[in-house]
Amino acid sequence: MENSSSAFLLGGKTVYKTQTTIGHWKLRNLLSVPENTKIATADENNIAVYNTETGHKHGLFDSLPFQPVSFSVSGPYAAVSGPQGELVVRNVALETQREIPGEKQTRNFVCIEKFDGCFFLLTASNKRKVAVYALPLCRLVEKISLPFQVNNIAVHPENKTLLCVGDSPFAILLNLFSRDGEKENSRIYSEAASCFSPAWNKTGSMLGFSCEDCFVSLWDVRALSPRPLAKIQSAQKDRKGICRSMAFSTDSYGDILAYAEHANCFNVVSTRDFLVKETFLLSDQPSDIAGLSFSPDSASLFVSSEKEVAEYSVNTFRRRKSESKTFF
Repeated sequence: MENSSSAFLLGGKTVYKTQTTIGHWKLRNLLSVPENTKIATADENNIAVYNTETGHKHGLFDSLPFQPVSFSVSGPYAAVSGPQGELVVRNVALETQREIPGEKQTRNFVCIEKFDGCFFLLTASNKRKVAVYALPLCRLVEKISLPFQVNNIAVHPENKTLLCVGDSPFAILLNLFSRDGEKENSRIYSEAASCFSPAWNKTGSMLGFSCEDCFVSLWDVRALSPRPLAKIQSAQKDRKGICRSMAFSTDSYGDILAYAEHANCFNVVSTRDFLVKETFLLSDQPSDIAGLSFSPDSASLFVSSEKEVAEYSVNTFRRRKSESKTFF
């Protein structure tokens, strides 16, 4: 599967011996890369930050009474959710920590976003809700009901549009802070019963999400239609091939989509024409994949298993040779 003539990744990888604890069998967004040389992972009852240059590792939170289901690190803040609806926010700079009470059902996903110069915490839950809290006071400013249990959300890179997916054959686009009160923008239908990992490309002109049928589907946002722009199948056709995490590159090219299967494999695809796809085996041994993320400069792709995190260098030279091709 892996070869030295890859169109996307340079040969070899760097392995960091920092573990990732998988707290939920199907929720695998447990790796974050807040800085080019720092990776964050769910580690037992904490979120660990590992410096890839120095090898130093430290926990972000005071000891948590639960194993993380989802977490987010952005600016001075970190947030983490647990299996019984737990939600904790920490101001890393001030070393203060606050627990947000709420529902007893799992908050499947959390993310910290910056809108109009202010930080907000967004959560998605099994109670069919998306909630928005203003930081640092954790004040609830919006709660939106959806017709399904929400597995994950992704925020448009340039505006306040949310892509929401869950235990449903369709995804929903939502308008945050809508003045006219109209929240739902549109619905995007898949051919599977459940959807998991959503993502936008760098410009917000393309969106995608994965489904339990082992396909990733992509749409052109500028001309949404019932049929996706592309459907890309995983290398494994059984349960191990279900995509649990995906990400677009965010550099000036913005033309790579990477997605991790439930176990063993991850894939890299060109979004210029969808004709080039490569599959990589994470390890010689069977291994569940806990998360996948590009570095902020997209020079590296990080993929996490339960025992370690692997860093792959992105092959920018080959992409530069093809930059005359049209892409989103």
